[in-house]
Amino acid sequence: MCSFHTPPGASWGKTKPQTLRAIAEWLTKQSGHTIFGIDANAPKTDHPMFDQNQWWWEDEPALLRHSPLHELRDCLRLYLAERPRMMEEIVSRRPTGPLAISHIRGNRRKMIECRYDFIYNLARARCSRG
Repeated sequence: MCSFHTPPGASWGKTKPQTLRAIAEWLTKQSGHTIFGIDANAPKTDHPMFDQNQWWWEDEPALLRHSPLHELRDCLRLYLAERPRMMEEIVSRRPTGPLAISHIRGNRRKMIECRYDFIYNLARARCSRG
């Protein structure tokens, strides 16, 4: 079990995507059951339809895309895949995303809801019995 906080790209520049790729590569080397949580400061848009996600940097998907370098999967997406009505409700409220709201970026003039926080687990393991 591990938890990470990714440095923000606005102040850390290329260190951010390099960190995400390094974490993805590290996860490929883990054996046994692994769970990780992350404040990823990404993606730019966590769209309900995964293939429409928008990224700040090209290396971010190595950790966070639908089929990342590692075998772990996003628990929220696994949870919603088993609950299509809940997913339909989310899409009707926020058709262009984010899938969930864990952070609001921007300033008082322009506040943007986003999802930067994730829990990843093996796809074959149950993330929640909710």
